[in-house]
Amino acid sequence: MLLGRQRQTRQIEQLLRAARASEGGALVIRGETGVGKTALLRHAEVEAAAQKMRVLWVAGIESESELAFSSLATVLHPLIENLQKLPPRQRAALEAALLLGPSVEADRFAVYVGTLTLLSAAAEAAPLAVLVDDAQWLDRASLETLLFAARRLRGTPIAHLFTVRAGVAFPSTEGLPEELLDGLDAEAGHTLLSQTAKGSVAPIVAARLHRETAGNPLALTELAVTLDPKELDGRRPLPEPLPITVHLELGFGARISDLSHFARRALILAAACGECDVGPIARALTSLGLPADALTEAEAAGLLVIRDGTIAFRHPLVRSAAYRHANEDERRASHRAIADALDAPADSERRAWHLGASTAGADAAIADELETTSQRALTRGSHPAAAAALEKSARITPDGKSRARRLVAAAGLWERAGFGVRALALADEVEDADDSQLEAERHHIQGRVLMWTGDPTRAREILASGADRVENAAPAQAAAMLVDASIASTMTGDCAAALRLARRATALGARVGGMAMLGPQFSLAHALILNGLTREGVQLGREVVARARELPSHLACPILTSIPIVLHFGEDHETAREVITEAVDTAREQGLLALLPYALASLSLIESRLGRMRRALAAATEATQFARDLGLRSELAFACYCAAVAEGGLGMEAESREHARDALQLAQELGIDSLVTMTCTAIGVLEVSLQRPDAAVGPLETARSLLRHQNMRQPIVAPWNAEYIEALVLLGRRPEAALALAEFADIVESADSAWGRAVLARCRAMLAPEGYAVVAFEEAIALHEGGPIPLDRARTRLRFGQLLHRQRRTLEARRQLRAALSEFELLEARAWIDQSKAALAATGERVGDAARPHLALLTPQETQVCLAVANGATNREVAARFFLSTKTVETHLTSAYRKLAVRSRSELAGLLARIELRERA
Repeated sequence: MLLGRQRQTRQIEQLLRAARASEGGALVIRGETGVGKTALLRHAEVEAAAQKMRVLWVAGIESESELAFSSLATVLHPLIENLQKLPPRQRAALEAALLLGPSVEADRFAVYVGTLTLLSAAAEAAPLAVLVDDAQWLDRASLETLLFAARRLRGTPIAHLFTVRAGVAFPSTEGLPEELLDGLDAEAGHTLLSQTAKGSVAPIVAARLHRETAGNPLALTELAVTLDPKELDGRRPLPEPLPITVHLELGFGARISDLSHFARRALILAAACGECDVGPIARALTSLGLPADALTEAEAAGLLVIRDGTIAFRHPLVRSAAYRHANEDERRASHRAIADALDAPADSERRAWHLGASTAGADAAIADELETTSQRALTRGSHPAAAAALEKSARITPDGKSRARRLVAAAGLWERAGFGVRALALADEVEDADDSQLEAERHHIQGRVLMWTGDPTRAREILASGADRVENAAPAQAAAMLVDASIASTMTGDCAAALRLARRATALGARVGGMAMLGPQFSLAHALILNGLTREGVQLGREVVARARELPSHLACPILTSIPIVLHFGEDHETAREVITEAVDTAREQGLLALLPYALASLSLIESRLGRMRRALAAATEATQFARDLGLRSELAFACYCAAVAEGGLGMEAESREHARDALQLAQELGIDSLVTMTCTAIGVLEVSLQRPDAAVGPLETARSLLRHQNMRQPIVAPWNAEYIEALVLLGRRPEAALALAEFADIVESADSAWGRAVLARCRAMLAPEGYAVVAFEEAIALHEGGPIPLDRARTRLRFGQLLHRQRRTLEARRQLRAALSEFELLEARAWIDQSKAALAATGERVGDAARPHLALLTPQETQVCLAVANGATNREVAARFFLSTKTVETHLTSAYRKLAVRSRSELAGLLARIELRERA
C-alpha cells in the first residue's frame, strides 16, 4: 500500500475493475514533480496484472517529444499481431505511422481511428490497461491519438491512466476525469522520512520538513538522504534555506558533480539520448573516448538504472540536472556521438534530430536531412513532428531563399496541425520573401489562421490583397485565397463582399479549369443564396455536387460535406439531406474525422428543419463530441448551435440554453458574427415556444441588428423575422410588428422563398383585422401544404385554432388545434404540445397524454446505433462507422432492446420502419 494514497489507489482499482466489467474509462493524474504520480501508475500496473489485464506502458521522454508517433509505437508494439484485423486504410495508416510498413498518403485522423480499432480488437481477447507516464513529454501525435482513444473508448474493457506534470503546457483533457495529486499528509510524511533516513527523525524536525516540502515525497526522500543524522534527530539546527522543491535539481546536480570526469561525461551522453538502448550509448561512449563501463559509477550513485538493455534515469529531474550542468560544447558533442551511433534505418528521424542539436550554426547538409525527416513524418500523418523538423531545418539553413521557403512551409504545417499562434509567428518572421508566390502562400497561411482564430475581418483583407499580387502569376493560388476571403466575409456576415470575392474567385478558377473551379463555385453558390439569389445559387450548388461526385472520394468529400447546408439554405432540402447523408457515410468509411463535426452538424440542422428531431439531436450530439475531441473550435461552435436548435424543438429547455450559451461564447471569441445571429434567433424561437414573448424580443432584436449590418437576404438562414413579429403580436405591440412585417415581406420576395411565403402569410394573418384573419390563415395553411417543414405548418394551425376560439367558433378551432397537436406530438415538440393542449382545454376539450414516442426513450448514441442496425449493419460495421468498440455497440443495443420492448434485429427494423413511415407522412 502506498503511503498516504489510499483514496487514489482505491480510485485506480475501481477504474481497473470497471474495465474488466467492460465499463472502462480514463483518469488523468496531475501533480508537481516528485509528488508520486509514477508510484501510483506502478501500483496500477501491479493491480492490472493481478486482475489478468494486459498492460501497455509508455513513459514520455522530453528529448524524444518531436519524434512522430514514437510513444504510440511503444504502446501498440505488443498488439501488432492484431493489425490484420483492421480495415485496409486504417491498417496502412497505422503501419506507416509505426514504421512497420511503407509510407502512405494519410492524415493523423486515420491513425486515430486505426488506434481505436486496434485497441478495441485487442480488448476482445483480454481487458487492457493503457498506462502513460509523464504524458506531457509524449510526442504530440502520439499524445493526441491516445487522448482521442481515451475519450472514445469509455464503456469498454479498456482503462486509460495518464500522469501529467502540473504547470506544463498540455492539450485539453476536457471530458476526462482528473485527480489533482497533492503532497502527503503530516503522518504519512513522517513515516516516509523514518523509512528513508539512516537514523531517527525527531517529530519537530519531521513537522518542519513536511511544512517546507508541502509533503512532496521526492523532496522528503532527498532530504532524508542528504541531511546530516544530527540535523534529522534534532541535535543540530536544520540548514537555512532547506535544499528542497525548486532546488531539487540543484541537489541532483551536486551529486553529479561528485562523479568522476568519465562518469559525468557518460551521464551527459545518456541525458542527451534520453531513455534509450545500451547499444547506441556504448558506440557513442567509444566515439567519445570514454570507457565502456563509464555509467556504472552513476548507477551505483542511484542516478540511473541499467536493466534489460535499457538505460533509465531514476527521475526526470536527474536527467534534466545532468543535461543542464553540461556546457554547450559537451552537449553538442554528445548529440553528435549519438547521431553517429544511430545507424539503423529505423533510427533515421532520431539521428536527424540529434544532428540538429549538434550544430551551433548553419549547416546545409543537416538542414536537408531534417527536411527529409519532416517529409517522412508528414507521410505518416504527424503534422506536429513534420512542422517541428522543418522549422529546425529552416533555422540552420544558410541560404536565405531556402530558409524563407522552409519557414513558410513549416508555418503551413503548424497551421494544419492546429497550432495557429506558432504558424503566425513563423509566417511573420518572413518579412518580404523575394518570391511573389511564396509571399502569397505566407499571406494565405496568415489569413487562414486569423479567419479561424478570431479575426475574420483582418483575414479577409490579407487574403484579398495577397490574391491581388499573384492573380496573373498564379491564378489557382489567387482563386483559393479569394475563396477563403469569401468564407471570411460570410463569417463576419458581410454577404455583399462574400459575393464579390466569390465571383472573382470563380473567374480565376475558370482560367485554370479542372479542380480549381470547384472551390470557387462552391463559395459562389453559398454567396448567391445568402444574397437572396436563390435559384441561381441552388442551380450552381447542384452542378458542384455533380462535379464533385466524379472525383475520388477523398477529394470529393470536403466539398460534399460543405455544399449541403448551402442547398438547405436555398430550400432544396431533399437534395441537401441526400448529399449530406452520403458525405457523412463516406467520411466515416474513409476515416476523415476532421470533416465529420461540420458534416454531422449540418445533417442535424437539416433533420431539425425537416422535423426529424431525434435524428437531429443524435447527429448534433456526435458532432459536438467529435469537435471537442479533435479541438476544432469553430466546428464546435456550429455543432453547439445545431444542438440548441434540436433540443429547443424537443422542448429540452435547459440543454438548449446551455448549448446556445456555448455557441454564443465561441462564436463571439472567434468573430463569427453570422453564427451569433443564428444562435440569437434560436434563443428567440425557444422563448416563443415557452410562451415567453417578452424574453424573446431581446435576442431577436440582436439578430435583427446584426442582420441589417450584414445585409443577409435569405430568410431561412436565421429566421428572426417571423419569431420577432409573433412575439410582438403576442405582446400587443402591433405597430412595431407591422413595420417588421414589411421588412420581412421585402426579403421573402427578393429571395423567392417558398418557406418564407408560408410563414409570412401566418404573420400577416396574426396581424390581420378580425374580419380578414380567417381567410389569411387559410391562405397560410394552403401555402404550407406540401412543404417539407412540418413544425411551421403545425404552428400556423395552432395560431389559427386560437383565433377561431376567440371568435367562438369552437368546433372549427378544435379541428385546427387537434391537427396541430397531432403534428407536434409526432415531432416531440414538448413546448408546442403544451401550448396546443392548453388551447384545446380552453375550448372545453380534455386531452390526455400521448404515449411517449419510441425514439424519445433512447439516448442520442443509442438512436444512431439502432438506425444503423435497422439498415442491416452488423455490430462490427456499426462499431467501425461510429468509432466505437463492438462491446459498446452491444451495450447500446441491449439497452435499446429493453427500452423499445423488442427482442431481435428484425423486430427493431420493423419498428423503426413504421416510425419512418409516420415521419414521412
